[in-house]
Amino acid sequence: PSWSVDGSRIVFAKGTTKALDSRIWIMNSDGSDERKLTNRVGDNPNWAHYSNKIVYSSWHDGLWVINADGTGETQVCDWTWASSPSWSPDDQKIIFCRGFGPIFIMDSNGDNLHRVSTRSGQHPVMGVDGRIMFSGKNDSIFVLDTTSGIESLVSVGTKSPDWCPGIITLPYPPGTFFSGVGLIPISEIHDGYATTKKGYYLEVENSPFGNK
Repeated sequence: PSWSVDGSRIVFAKGTTKALDSRIWIMNSDGSDERKLTNRVGDNPNWAHYSNKIVYSSWHDGLWVINADGTGETQVCDWTWASSPSWSPDDQKIIFCRGFGPIFIMDSNGDNLHRVSTRSGQHPVMGVDGRIMFSGKNDSIFVLDTTSGIESLVSVGTKSPDWCPGIITLPYPPGTFFSGVGLIPISEIHDGYATTKKGYYLEVENSPFGNK
């Protein structure tokens, strides 16, 4: 599942995934007004950060982008087993993998597709500084510096990572981390608050590690 820009709706896959028969659905955040968004087989939907566009994988039929109202469905990659797509922080790029394989990146319209990782992985997500975090073999997490090409192992025994803007103090207990990776660098804090990619404000506190 993935949240809409304003947090009012959720997009998700529903159906028999093992039989490659799931479809993309959408509903309000309270579970009401559930409706099917696509007739095409789909999985791994991901809502853009600043628009109503949703990218999803369609198993043997590549990657597709569709508007949240069901219009404008467009194929942006025709690769079989292209999966786990996600948006860059500015929504200009789409990051994905091919099955459990290398990580790729392309423009949001499908142009300039190229491989960025040497190792295989799943569930790639890009941080605000352009680094890509992804799940590797044996429940490990790697961070890829797309400038240098260096892939760093940052955690073992965890998977399906996401970037965190800071340490959440409310409504969670002080010092609770948002990610199994632990402390994640954030770009900036203003007056004790950080803004998430979905537009919510989180109260943050300094840590012994500085801007983490």
